[in-house]
Amino acid sequence: MPTSFASETELPGRRISADTLQIIAHRYCWASGFVFRKEILEVGCGPGLGLGWLSRNAKRIIGGDITEENIALAKEHYGPRVELVCMDAHKLPFKNNSVDVVVCLAAIIYMDLPVFLDECHRVLRTGSMLVINAPNKDLPSFRPSRLSRKYYSVPELYSLLNQHHFDANFFGAFPATQGPTRIWSRFLLIGRIAGGRTLRFLGLYKLAKRLTGFQTTSITLRKELGEGEMRSVKNIRVAPLRFDSPDMHHRIVYAVAYAR
Repeated sequence: MPTSFASETELPGRRISADTLQIIAHRYCWASGFVFRKEILEVGCGPGLGLGWLSRNAKRIIGGDITEENIALAKEHYGPRVELVCMDAHKLPFKNNSVDVVVCLAAIIYMDLPVFLDECHRVLRTGSMLVINAPNKDLPSFRPSRLSRKYYSVPELYSLLNQHHFDANFFGAFPATQGPTRIWSRFLLIGRIAGGRTLRFLGLYKLAKRLTGFQTTSITLRKELGEGEMRSVKNIRVAPLRFDSPDMHHRIVYAVAYAR
């Protein structure tokens, strides 16, 4: 029986931070730049939060996920607007050379990545692209997901993509907190874990929040990302990254890989 990733999935109706919503929205805002008039497959689409946005300019879009509950939620919301398939990323149910773009956002950490890359290369047309992103494991504050298989640094991911016949460009987004503010961020995190009591007793909790810009406001995640979410992230910049050294400056790493 396949592992359920429902506990790790950003599901509609859940309360999330404004920061988390920006990261989710930015994935799709960025990926939407590669879909114009193309046949798109999103692997690991979850409940389909961004499928509607991607479908606006795509010629055709298919969303796939291994967790049946996620696909059921997406089908309930989208109906006939989007094609949806319950599938295993390690054995994509598509013909050779049948897709223009494979999109996989925040999901490669749960996969046997070499197997998935081979499957992507098989279904993609020559010169077509794989669009992926993942949290940056090289930040000192990085914390792995409970069900993840493996995280990759930029050089590791470049090497793996190259071995599996992809030429890749890398980008970073969401700059990490630097200098003294990072120290205060960790201090605040410790305080949160302890319920904030120690920091409040010391009179430092409010100071730490001001220095980090920490936001406690939570937002209910909607079934589909729309104009409002995209407007909030359209000016968030992505910076080109070197492929031969770890990135120590961004929380999120993106890659655009072209099939050879």
